Amino acid sequence: MKLKNLLLILMLLILIGGSFWLGKNLKNEQFWLFRKIHRPPPLLFPNFSQETIDRLEISQQDKKRVFVKINGEWREENATVSANQENFKEIFETVKSLNRAELVSQNPQKREIFGVDESALKVFMKAKETPVVHFYIGKRGQDFLSNFYRKESEDNVYLSQKLLDQVFLTLLNPQE
Repeated sequence: MKLKNLLLILMLLILIGGSFWLGKNLKNEQFWLFRKIHRPPPLLFPNFSQETIDRLEISQQDKKRVFVKINGEWREENATVSANQENFKEIFETVKSLNRAELVSQNPQKREIFGVDESALKVFMKAKETPVVHFYIGKRGQDFLSNFYRKESEDNVYLSQKLLDQVFLTLLNPQE
């Protein structure tokens, strides 16, 4: 009989202690990871609007191509034939989605390591002669399915979640 009472008291103490511990941890946000509100990372170009862009320049070392928007269609500067409009849709969606999620470096001396220095693929967009987008696409990431990139006016280097160079090189090196 005493053993039964002792076990009952022990179980009751365990339940009371467990409820106090659980009550204390319910207030702790780290205990409930799924309760944290997921906020998307800040965008690299938060005010980007593709409708206002009327000039796009893509260059790498000695190669440079300039595209202008004429009557709602993109074409190479001084050309009479329209460029492939689907390429521009993909480019604008890519620029719109660039974010500051995966910071890789803040050190300007490491630009060359990530390929976001002057040898990088440069993307420059204007809206009515006002620069809106200017960034560098560097080397591929460790998984070869991403690229390093850096905004012109910043030292921060980020890692993308998709292959940026493939998206932009279709305009710099078109298939003939």
